Amino acid sequence: MPERTVLERGAELAVLDDLVRRVRDGGSALVVLDGPAGIGKTTLLRSVRARAGEAGLPVVSGVGSELERQFGFGVVRQLIEPRLAAAGAARRAELFAGPARFARPVLEEAPGPVDAVPPDALGAALHGLYWLLAGFADHGPFLVVVDDVHWADLSSLRWLAYLARRLDGLPVGLLLAVRAGETPADPRAVEEILASPLCQLLRPEPLSAVAVADLARAELGGPVAAEFAAACLDSTGGNPLLLTELLRGLRAHRVTGTAAEAGLVPEFGVAAIASGVLGRLRRSPPETGTVAEAVAVLGPAATAAQVQRLTGLGAAQVEACVRRLVALGLFAVDGPRFVHPMVREVVYRDLSAAARSALHERVAELMQARAPGFERAGPDQVATHLLPVAPAGQGWRVAALRSAAALARSRGAPETSAAYLARAIEEGPAAGPELYAELGRAQLHFDGVAAVRSLTTAHERGAAVTVDLARALLTVGRGAEGLSLITAAVAQAEGTSTHGYLQSELYFLAWQHAATAPMITARLAEPTGEADSGLLGMRACHEVFRLGSPEAALTQARRALAGQALYTEHWGPHMSAVMTLIRCDDLARAAAVTSEAVTHARRQGSFLRYALSTCLRVQVRHRQGRLDLALADAEESIGDRDPGWQPLAAHRYAHYLDVLLALDRTEDALELLYRMRLDGELPELWHFNHVLDVRGRLRLALGDLDGALADFTECGRRLAAWGVRNPAVIPWRGYQALALHAAGRQAEALRAIEPELAAAREWGLPWTLGTVLRMAGTVTGGRAGEALLAEALTVVEQAEVGLVHAEVLTELGLLRHRLGAEQSARETLRRALAVAEQCGATGTVRRARAGLRAAGGRERRAEHTGPAALTGTERRVAALAADGRSNPQIAAELTVGVRTVEMHLTNAYRKLGVSGRAELTAALGR
Repeated sequence: MPERTVLERGAELAVLDDLVRRVRDGGSALVVLDGPAGIGKTTLLRSVRARAGEAGLPVVSGVGSELERQFGFGVVRQLIEPRLAAAGAARRAELFAGPARFARPVLEEAPGPVDAVPPDALGAALHGLYWLLAGFADHGPFLVVVDDVHWADLSSLRWLAYLARRLDGLPVGLLLAVRAGETPADPRAVEEILASPLCQLLRPEPLSAVAVADLARAELGGPVAAEFAAACLDSTGGNPLLLTELLRGLRAHRVTGTAAEAGLVPEFGVAAIASGVLGRLRRSPPETGTVAEAVAVLGPAATAAQVQRLTGLGAAQVEACVRRLVALGLFAVDGPRFVHPMVREVVYRDLSAAARSALHERVAELMQARAPGFERAGPDQVATHLLPVAPAGQGWRVAALRSAAALARSRGAPETSAAYLARAIEEGPAAGPELYAELGRAQLHFDGVAAVRSLTTAHERGAAVTVDLARALLTVGRGAEGLSLITAAVAQAEGTSTHGYLQSELYFLAWQHAATAPMITARLAEPTGEADSGLLGMRACHEVFRLGSPEAALTQARRALAGQALYTEHWGPHMSAVMTLIRCDDLARAAAVTSEAVTHARRQGSFLRYALSTCLRVQVRHRQGRLDLALADAEESIGDRDPGWQPLAAHRYAHYLDVLLALDRTEDALELLYRMRLDGELPELWHFNHVLDVRGRLRLALGDLDGALADFTECGRRLAAWGVRNPAVIPWRGYQALALHAAGRQAEALRAIEPELAAAREWGLPWTLGTVLRMAGTVTGGRAGEALLAEALTVVEQAEVGLVHAEVLTELGLLRHRLGAEQSARETLRRALAVAEQCGATGTVRRARAGLRAAGGRERRAEHTGPAALTGTERRVAALAADGRSNPQIAAELTVGVRTVEMHLTNAYRKLGVSGRAELTAALGR
């Protein structure tokens, strides 16, 4: 479209000019253009690219293509590969250092061995690509422009959403155009982009009557009547592209724009683009249409050499055809590329089904053969062109599709992998069981029902997919079948090396469901000499549940975690062992184990294990009272949707909510609860017990006592299915008692707390006993309550349970104030404030501070300044900055966003009373 069609876009161009300025000056920006086809989004993008060039701001561009929606990370590769190609070997090595190395599988032509690729590679790829982009930004700001985001492949779309959430703090601008009314590969990813706090949404309006008249005069070469302009507006709705094509068609018929000609407009307005484009092609020499059809099939990355090979035309003929198509307004001036996606759609859809299939087949053959012009084509590009081709039982096609599926899997694109495998099965006259197994394993990441179908076929044909099929059946609610299947496999494996593994998988999977948990609980209670580490971890967990011996539970957990237990695909049962360490207050060992697991998962690029290990560390740090680190871990653990089992995602969200509650961020917690649809009925699966617990505490904090009581009561009912008697797991009776106490139902509250306190005393460990004594003291009140709280303080003050320590001190100080012991209350509340501030427990700080003021006390300034006032994360970030690390380097080391680093540094500067990095070493006393 000519530049003159940028009419009535002053407001949009002002926003886009501001975007260029902000990014050029080192800021972050995100703008989304949303509108119907032809409204001018592509023209605005073209204008921004030109303006960025004039401002000296580099631009990387990509475009989604309907043809290449199954091309995993296709748009990402358009953005990144040109910059990598321009980098020398030393620069490439620098760019791929650190976490950016996980981007390599996305950008390499061939994957490594399939068995070496983590099944959750998507998260690793997203993480690596983000840090690769951050590496580009280290050398100066730049603008990322993506047109037709609605046609972007699924993996690229998810990466754009990932980037949008982490953009703040990078000197990068993100400018996206999306067509209204089109369904993207992942609608939720687009919603997440639009939900970013940085996002500015622009919706260009249709052209006004004045602009329509101006454009009509420009196209028709003279004045036009008002009636004629009004007819043009009515026929096109003010859409610039439709209007331009309509006017071109009218001009070709020598229409000049008089009032008498207004009646002709509706006739030309019907399918203006299609008739205009196809009419111009049919009036041209046949080879012009042949070239246009070839480019329509090849897609937006077509080259002249490829067009020559596909059409059989000579270089001079192709060049002449391209010039003619540019003159006709169908091709852009910079190569064999359509001027607008809608023009390409018209040409492509005008081809007969047989012609389209034949052209795609020929392209696939040329790519497979690495013919001249197609030497750089990878397996995924071959597969993209095989998808629309009719099956013909050709073995090379099956091999090519299978190779492309493996590549997509290595890049973390299971949906793409499944599409290629399904097409391979269609191609082969008798697809083998392993092909169905590969398809089922890919589908298990995103479509449990389809996975069950494929894995069942694989199983019936002899493939070793028992555990995969059992997981799929359990995921879709067919637990009895899954358990029956794996139980039979366990019996058949008796006496073999796989028996222990299969049995622990059976137990773990069955233990997740309330309906089957009692059976597994009974089996775990049976004495056995079983040495499988997974079973040891689960037996340790059961020892905690039944309120058994902490020493016995710890012994089993430590044995279970010997070696590389948490680093394998067999991670599930071993999570139970880590949870045992946490519930037995062995927090130092739990912190070491989880940190090592996090580091190993990060090194291996396994996002699912990384997210789960990080979530376990959240729980450790939460109990330790290191809430700044817990928050950073919680945000990492839920930062991106992964292909893991949905209840595990709920588990991570529950612990994130727990941290938000401790930080007094109740509104954020409530918004997250609704956004993740955790506010209604919940499945009767183990990890949703934690959701009920934290949801009840959130409702209690917000004053919804009836809702809180309902959640705590339901949580207790469900825990009975697992035989849980120990408040170290979830002290639901204590929370229930607090809710009853708040509702004025004192007698019921005291009855509820009594068995909880007895169980806590029997367990005897600081976190559990201190927590329940705090609840009992709060509910009991008076001198008896003070005695309970004083006992709680004795239990926790020498233990590594900072948050409970702060909460106990706060409740004790508040109660002493109510009892009239003002001096003792002030001393206690000052201690509470110091411990709570060190923990970063905002809610407890607020309550302690208010109580201290009510008791007539004042805060000591030393509690807020100096090195002692720094939180753990602030201290670590400040130390790294003092050592000369840049913000991106610190972010990469801590696996957090650059913006998070900036926040912690700002807080550290304020507390230390310094203005910059140069003063940090002295301020830290190093």
